[in-house]
Amino acid sequence: GFIEYFSSDSAAARLDARVKLVLVICILVLVFTWKSPIYLGLLALGIIVFSLMGGIPFSYLRKLILVTLPFGIILTLVHGFFNRWYGETAILGPLPDWIPLLGGMLTMYKEGTLFGLGMAFRTFSLMLAMPMVISTTDMNKLVLGLIDYKVPYKITFVFTMALRFAPLLIEELNAIRDAQA
Repeated sequence: GFIEYFSSDSAAARLDARVKLVLVICILVLVFTWKSPIYLGLLALGIIVFSLMGGIPFSYLRKLILVTLPFGIILTLVHGFFNRWYGETAILGPLPDWIPLLGGMLTMYKEGTLFGLGMAFRTFSLMLAMPMVISTTDMNKLVLGLIDYKVPYKITFVFTMALRFAPLLIEELNAIRDAQA
């Protein structure tokens, strides 16, 4: 499954759960306030580096990135070709007139492409932020951190149950799929 705990003795893994939760909140604020794809790309890269320092194997991060990569490519292409809201600096196209149905159309715009890249990096950052905390923190310490921040017990309970039972649910779904095959 996508929710695993990786035990490590690194400095990033030893951070208190509350510090990691504050870090995730800061990442969320930056993801939704920064507009530059360069800054958002550096943020995603920083999350990957911090996750690797926390003891998360690269194979696990690669799996998360590969799940999100097609969505990021589609976002970049769709905004590149169809988003002219921010400007109309053509970097590719239009297609030649001799191509049926699409001739003279489909121009890729610089501003739309940069916006699409920013959205893709936002998606990567959001996809990697929570596993960075969940995979490097013991579940009990995470729950205690939430309680220390005065998160209501009901919300903490639901969050904990979701995290504890997600791997079991994924395992059961795989067993059902194997049985059907």
